[in-house]
Amino acid sequence: GKDPAIVFEDVNIERTANGLLWGSFTNSGQSCTSIERVYVQESIYDELVKKLSYNIGKIKVSDENRNFTEPGDCDMGSMTSESQIQIVEDHILDAVQKGAKILTGGKRTHGSLHFPPTLMVDVDHTMKIVMEETFGPILPVMKFKTEKEAVLLANDSPYGLSASVWSKDLVRAE
Repeated sequence: GKDPAIVFEDVNIERTANGLLWGSFTNSGQSCTSIERVYVQESIYDELVKKLSYNIGKIKVSDENRNFTEPGDCDMGSMTSESQIQIVEDHILDAVQKGAKILTGGKRTHGSLHFPPTLMVDVDHTMKIVMEETFGPILPVMKFKTEKEAVLLANDSPYGLSASVWSKDLVRAE
């Protein structure tokens, strides 16, 4: 899937940021239902991006040189293969060349299969990171104005495995 998350302005920012990060970076983003793109209502976009960036900094990423002996020592492990890291790197390069900005992460740990959680902004639907399956620890975040726009953007994909809507308004689920 190319699993979108739509975030409306009525959410609890802290809870939503934590949920989005968990949904995107569990198993280093290598889960079929990992969140791969986020659409945020423009009125809370800056605040949510700031919170995502701050909270990503708290994620403890393993590497081959660290010995984790206690539960909770590590929040995120390595990627599964060199070929999958190459896809992630290709998608990031394509996005940056087309104007995206990397706020956190963006480069693998040299000589390993470890890739830090990465937050990207200024992404759009011309970029592989938004339109193709990345299957890695990358979270591209985009703005939307109206609910109709958000649904159109979320559905602009040939992939359709999962999606999530973040709102206090239960009517949106209908």
